[in-house]
Parts: sequence; C-alpha cells; structure tokens
Amino acid sequence: MSENQLPESSPIPQSNESSLPVPIPVTGPETTPPPVPPSAPSTSGKRPTGITLLAILSGISGLVGLCCPALLLTGSTVGMFIPTGVTQIAGVFGLLLSCLLGIGPLLQVAFAYGAWNLRSWAWLLGVVAMGYSVITVLLNVIGSGGALVPALLTNGLIPILILIYLLLPDTRKSFKM
Repeated sequence: MSENQLPESSPIPQSNESSLPVPIPVTGPETTPPPVPPSAPSTSGKRPTGITLLAILSGISGLVGLCCPALLLTGSTVGMFIPTGVTQIAGVFGLLLSCLLGIGPLLQVAFAYGAWNLRSWAWLLGVVAMGYSVITVLLNVIGSGGALVPALLTNGLIPILILIYLLLPDTRKSFKM
C-alpha cells in the first residue's frame, strides 16, 4: 500500500427500519378538553352587552332598595329594647316589615350576580325578582290612594324595563333557557 492509498472500509449495512416514518405522539392542544360540568359558567362566548347592563342596573337597584329596609330594621331593633309595651310591639312589626321589604332587593342582588356570570337559574330568578318588585310598587301606589304615582315611575321603571328585556327570546337564549 502506498501512502496515498488508504484501506477501503467495508460498507455499513443499512436496515430498512430507518426508512419508515416515526409516529409522533398526539399531545398538547390537539387533544379535546374534558367536558365542562353544567354548573360551571359558560366560557364559550362573551356576555352580551344587554345582559351586562341588566346585571349592573339590577345590582344598583337592589343595593339602593336595601337602604330603606336597613334603616327600618335599625330603628325597629332600637324600639324593641325600650321597655314600654307600645314601642316593643311597634319594633316587632317594624322588624317583620323590614324583612318583607328586603326580599325584593335581595332577589335583585342575587339576580345581578347570576346574570353577570350567565347562570341558567338567573333568568327565572330575574323574572321572579322583577315581578315581585313591580307588584310591591303597585301595592304601595294602591295603598297610598294614588299619592305615590311618581314612585311608580322612579321605583318601578327599572324593574319593568328589566322584566320586559328578560322576556325577549334572545335574552332567554343567552341564559340557555
């Protein structure tokens, strides 16, 4: 052999396995996510603007509506501790009345929470809460002999508008009803 000549190496045998495609495991975003339980809020779409306004208006109306029952509850509680029979009886009646007056606003606040999160139960609660609020305003107007007709416009307008909007078919679809 000469210096420039190197010994020839034998060819490396190649197997047929290297020419086959290698399977790629499927992991990551291509897999389907687990099903969402029915109690979870909907994440498939955004909350419609009308529902957002419903939730905000109902929340404000409910919180403002809780002011009068809270004041009545405070005054009634103080009156129950005054040791005369009349003030104690008036305090008990005031306590019961404040509880009855607080039902509507509490329902409105609960509806505002459910509407904000697009819960399916919120539609029915909204219809009940707004109907209750409208009925109590009407009973107040009737009980006052018509003197509180302006109260119908101020206290009853928002619940009436919300009730009308809730009864529209598209709104009901947004709550998946």
